[in-house]
Amino acid sequence: MGFVGSAVAYTLLHIPICCEEIDMIDIDKAKLRGEIADLKQAAEVMRKRITIEETEEPRESDLYIICAGKSSQDRESLLEANKEVVEPYLREISRVRKEGSILFMVTNPSAALSKIALDYMPYVFPIGNMLDNARLRLSQINSPHEKPEVQKKYLEVKEGKGYTNWAVASEVAELIVKIKHSGFLRS
Repeated sequence: MGFVGSAVAYTLLHIPICCEEIDMIDIDKAKLRGEIADLKQAAEVMRKRITIEETEEPRESDLYIICAGKSSQDRESLLEANKEVVEPYLREISRVRKEGSILFMVTNPSAALSKIALDYMPYVFPIGNMLDNARLRLSQINSPHEKPEVQKKYLEVKEGKGYTNWAVASEVAELIVKIKHSGFLRS
């Protein structure tokens, strides 16, 4: 789960058409329990009736979001390390998933890991494309006569706080809303 998973879970609380239940998995059990307690309190403040639980393994669901893995290296150099982290979850998800369920691959490199995930389920969305496009637009807005520096926009966040999470969570939310409105995601 990590910081990004926490941000995604929190963002899901704000989508009116999403989720009656959120299952969360993390290797840091103490942090996970704290995040779940915080999310439950946020849901109560919002008067949102939602079940938020810790699980050991993925359960049957319409939607899966994988935010697991290492983040300290360049995205492309993370492939082998994060493949080892993600593949056990993919195997479990493929065993319990509903027909037509969707996976959002947030773990980097999301495009390469999404290709691997397609061996386990038919509907996989790599997360990060909308964010990269947003960084490109910000680069062009702030320096219209210079070559866009998308990596510089990423580093502004990473160097300031060590990780990026709110824009990633927003991308997940945007895609969920679009998929729900399309009628593809049933519940």
